[in-house]
Amino acid sequence: MIREIEQIKMRKDIKYLLDSYGFSVMSLAESIGIASNSLSDFISGTTMRSPNFDKSYVGLEELKKQIKEAEEYQPNE
Repeated sequence: MIREIEQIKMRKDIKYLLDSYGFSVMSLAESIGIASNSLSDFISGTTMRSPNFDKSYVGLEELKKQIKEAEEYQPNE
C-alpha cells in the first residue's frame, strides 16, 4: 500500500461522508480515532503522519463498513 495514494482515497471518502451523511468534523474525527484539528488539517491537504494515518485508515474502513450495514438494514428481519 502506498500511503500517499491511500490518503487521496481517504480524503475523498471523508469529504463524501461530511457532505452526504451530515457528519461534523468533530464527530467524524472521534469515530475514526484522531483529533478534530488533525482531521481538519488533513481535509485541507496536509499529509497525515504515520500514527494518525494508521488509526484513521483502520477507523475509516470500519466506519464505511458500519454505514454499508446500516444502509442494508431491514427492520423487519
